[in-house]
Amino acid sequence: MPTNAALFLFLAAAVIAVFAFSSIVVWVSTPARERQARDRLALLKTLAEHPGEHARQVLDLLREED
Repeated sequence: MPTNAALFLFLAAAVIAVFAFSSIVVWVSTPARERQARDRLALLKTLAEHPGEHARQVLDLLREED
């Protein structure tokens, strides 16, 4: 019986560790995604204000990136 309890405690600790790690990964990556979206919006706004051949090239690169 003590072996089953030790196995249960080990598995419970492993599950808690996995969920804790995944929550930290999400918490750290969220600001980076927000910053990328904000920079992309600023770039598109600048391209809309100053159209031209370079703007078309940048838009083509953005489309390829997506």
